Amino acid sequence: MRPFLIVGQGLAGSLLAYQLLKRGCDVQVVDPEQGNASQVAAGLINPVTGKYLTLGDKTPHYLAKARHTYAQLSALLGADLCRPLPFIRLLPDEASYQKAVKRQKNPSYQPYLSDLQRYPHAGNFIGQIEQIGAAQLNTRAFLKRFRHHLQTKGCYAQQTLAYEDITLSPLTWRGQPFQAIIFCEGHRVRNNPWFGYLPLHPAKGEILTLKLTLADAALRHFGHWLLPEGSERTRLGATFMPRSLDLNPSSAARQQLLTSLSRVNEHWANAPVLEQQAQIRPGSHDRQPYLGAHPQHPRLWLFNGLGAKGSLQAPLLSEQMADALLQGEPIPSVVALSRCDRVNRP
Repeated sequence: MRPFLIVGQGLAGSLLAYQLLKRGCDVQVVDPEQGNASQVAAGLINPVTGKYLTLGDKTPHYLAKARHTYAQLSALLGADLCRPLPFIRLLPDEASYQKAVKRQKNPSYQPYLSDLQRYPHAGNFIGQIEQIGAAQLNTRAFLKRFRHHLQTKGCYAQQTLAYEDITLSPLTWRGQPFQAIIFCEGHRVRNNPWFGYLPLHPAKGEILTLKLTLADAALRHFGHWLLPEGSERTRLGATFMPRSLDLNPSSAARQQLLTSLSRVNEHWANAPVLEQQAQIRPGSHDRQPYLGAHPQHPRLWLFNGLGAKGSLQAPLLSEQMADALLQGEPIPSVVALSRCDRVNRP
């Protein structure tokens, strides 16, 4: 079988390469190593999300596959890449508290919610609830170690792919034939001549690293999140700015994050800022990833649009993508590229 070419070595590209290699396929991965959203992302895996504490229908399946896959990758790459994460969600008002009460009584939610507390004194938050089953993927360590794994197999190239080097009939890149080319380019897919037609909604996100030691290892979610990462280092994130698509850290984002944190603890918000990172998240029109073959060029594929739930969803989606590539299995309709058929194509 001719090899598969994967363009991009973020979370999507890496996990798809892993799935194809595990099935005995020849894979070539090309990546410019100019940074991607996966390298900056906190890697949060959280079953219950959003303002309304929502548990998606497929979340238990996503969670089980994520735990299994990251355990396999930890063994393969010789590092503990995914750790359980104590998770505390702060409740700002009576409506959010009553929503937590309602969710906690729902049998479907009980495996994921615990220890609902109401604070004795009024303040910016009236209570908190502990969420169960959360974890954190060390995305930077995973991508670095998996890149080395690919290099040892001779199937990784650090370079920017030029679209004009691709021919469609026969399918080649720089004269080398491929079974399929899968674009996992993140926000750069906006410039892709075959997939740039999609209704993309990329957004800039920024994260601060503070010189701050917390008494426990729990993540605190309060609209933004605060995540301890070892001695004297705590990450604070993340902003969401859809109209700003540059990679320059901004004073506005810094102030937004610190002001949000001051509502939790004024002293924490005064901690020195050690680092500020910015990256562009890929996004879709309906907040679901894009998976599938181009409607006119069936050997060109896309695996893109992983958002805030990427670390949770990518293991199962990459397996489904590999099954579609190798066995013709259908992509689930909620993430299938075909849901965008109404969009005008070139």
